[in-house]
Amino acid sequence: MLGTNDTKERFGCSAESLGNCMKRLILKAASTPYCWRGAEPNILIVTPKNIGIEYEETPAASTMGKGCSEKSAGLSHWYRLIAGQTGCHYFDANTVVSENTPKDFIHLSKKGHAELANALAGFIPSLFQ
Repeated sequence: MLGTNDTKERFGCSAESLGNCMKRLILKAASTPYCWRGAEPNILIVTPKNIGIEYEETPAASTMGKGCSEKSAGLSHWYRLIAGQTGCHYFDANTVVSENTPKDFIHLSKKGHAELANALAGFIPSLFQ
């Protein structure tokens, strides 16, 4: 689950370029034979919960910059596409996480963490069957 911090304005990345960065990481990991112990790579891409537009009214806005909410909303499209291209499993946290913390609208709330943990606990075992 990568990408939230990469949406910072100062990095100048679009959701598409963040998807390409994810693809490079996957290809690098998949080409490292020792970590797979002779088995096929079994990689799960998780799209993080979208950053709420409300982050712009919090202290986090000064370090994140503008446009982070919009970029994070575009990650699911690109990560799903990359998962299909690379043969990875895919899960979108936006389908199960109902809220980010109202402190910054970036990080998951306690409830959001529980929702994601419960969903992944049910999903991940199916990747090993």
